Amino acid sequence: MSQENDDKEPEHMAQLAWLDRLRPPPGWRTDRAVLSTYSAHLSVVAASLLALEGQDADDDASAPGTRVGLGRALSRLRGRVHVIVQAGRVTAGASKPSPIVALLDRFLIECPWDESAGSGGHSWHAKFALVRQVREDATHHQDESRWVFLMGSRNLTKDVSWDLGLHLCADATDQEMPAAHERKPVAGIAVLLERLVAQPFLKGAFTAWEAHQPELKSRRWSIPTGLDVKKLAMGPFGEPGAAFPRIPKDARRVIAVAPFVDAVTAAKIAKSGTDKCERILVSTTAQLANFSEKDWKKLEGLSCRVLPETRYGNEPDGEEEELIGLDQVGLHAKFLLASQGREHALWLGSPNLTQRAWGRNAECYAQVDLERRQSGKEVLVGIDAFLSMTSPYELPAGDAVLEDAELSSIEDCRTKVVQALGDACQLEEKDRTFLEASALVDMTWPEGLLVSWAPLSAKDMQPLVLTRRRFEWPGGQALHIRSNLLRFTLTLGDKSTSWVQCVKWNPPLGADRDVEAFRNYMGPTQSLTWLADVLQSKRVSEGGGPWADEQDEKTSDKRRARSRSSKTDIPTIEQMLRYWLSGNGSAEEIEHILAVWQRPRQVAPVGKDDNTNKEDVAHLQALSRAWEVIKKAPQVTVR
Repeated sequence: MSQENDDKEPEHMAQLAWLDRLRPPPGWRTDRAVLSTYSAHLSVVAASLLALEGQDADDDASAPGTRVGLGRALSRLRGRVHVIVQAGRVTAGASKPSPIVALLDRFLIECPWDESAGSGGHSWHAKFALVRQVREDATHHQDESRWVFLMGSRNLTKDVSWDLGLHLCADATDQEMPAAHERKPVAGIAVLLERLVAQPFLKGAFTAWEAHQPELKSRRWSIPTGLDVKKLAMGPFGEPGAAFPRIPKDARRVIAVAPFVDAVTAAKIAKSGTDKCERILVSTTAQLANFSEKDWKKLEGLSCRVLPETRYGNEPDGEEEELIGLDQVGLHAKFLLASQGREHALWLGSPNLTQRAWGRNAECYAQVDLERRQSGKEVLVGIDAFLSMTSPYELPAGDAVLEDAELSSIEDCRTKVVQALGDACQLEEKDRTFLEASALVDMTWPEGLLVSWAPLSAKDMQPLVLTRRRFEWPGGQALHIRSNLLRFTLTLGDKSTSWVQCVKWNPPLGADRDVEAFRNYMGPTQSLTWLADVLQSKRVSEGGGPWADEQDEKTSDKRRARSRSSKTDIPTIEQMLRYWLSGNGSAEEIEHILAVWQRPRQVAPVGKDDNTNKEDVAHLQALSRAWEVIKKAPQVTVR
């Protein structure tokens, strides 16, 4: 290389924002989507829904989406979008999140698998998104659809660690295919959907996807030039024929990257390729420190490297206070690259370099062959740039630093509590609410273990006594804040961990809960803003301020109405009639907004004054009565 090139900063692959890939392009809307993750932060789930509905202000990357925008996303996407997550791996962040996150229980599906550390433990660890989009104007494009597939090691959390992923799109027509792309089949995506439909714990939720399976099988995907997706598969990998990738015997360079690695898998990499093969393993200092002296003897010929130390770990709930350099972020990418001359095979996805990942977990990965041209060259150059930021791992003096026993113990307890809560339920008796968790008393717990619980929107938590079967929540719960999601905290010694878990109500929460939650969150003034956006075909709603703004919770609806910019912002009967007669809009969203205000409030929020603007309530009810008449008029469809 020339001196001029040596002095240049390392080049990196183009960065693709997850939310940007989920957002439908202009003229399209999300019809169905499934997002799969190991862990999730509720605010990121909400942000994903905002993006899927195109309500995340794509002209301003810092805008988190508005209150009205989230209302639109929650109402439009319910029953169409599901987020699959490992049970006990959801976090809420704030001690008292916005009450509207209670409605996220309509989107989350927890995998009940036992994550125990023993040979029988396995996790839902697949990270991908499959999205079907249709034209907004379905009248003239009834059969048109486009598909988006995302896969990598990214969880739905705030973690900003290094990652590597795959983004594919199947556009409706060849004319929409980007330049320097080729249209090819990727059979594994349709097979992945088949596996989801067949999963017992997903039974019922994915019934509607069955109708789209023939369409998905026939689709050809836009593949960047220089890349060839040879295989795309989903575990559990414990099935026949599934195993750790076969690294070519004539490979001259092997690069393996993962934040978690065990000695058995590392030994496979150390023995791969030709005798003169360059073998590189990139992981974390903490993981490599777990290898014993006996392990290191089996890893001769393996160059182990680490990223610079960073204050940001791989925890699913890591939050960042400021922007940091590329050489300071943590490691979350998981991939394996084998090169032999001009041929390069890349395996990427969710599996770590462990026997558990490649033997028992539900994982998703792809094998992509790379050529050193266009996008293939970009990937190879980017991987080299990533390696340039790593440094050789230095063996610690003396014995290896083993995994913190106390941390391991608290994770074992967490797993047991999560499993014990799998059959728990919430119920109401004589205006008192209870949590029933009978399985807790059937287990043995270490001395000093403390567990507490609380409803999602509560500030303080209550002890969860592990020798009891029933627990009362003091003060009861108003209907609008009830959720199938509960917060839990577990403490053992000086270690603690927190999570959110689904504990369903018995009987199940009905539509009245959703109505009351929307009524309390939106208020009549913002409901009118929402209705005005629909009638004006406004793509991104700007009303209500940031959706999670706690200060906005204290702002009365009367004050919002006084601050309204103009009376022209108030929707009219004439606008509703024009909207209906055009035949271009959907009546479903309008009816959802109006249904919230068709009847008196069931239960006033506990300890709060009624700040509802009665003039706006009356206007909404008048529009509701008019709408019933308007729907009887014949629509005019322009062809």
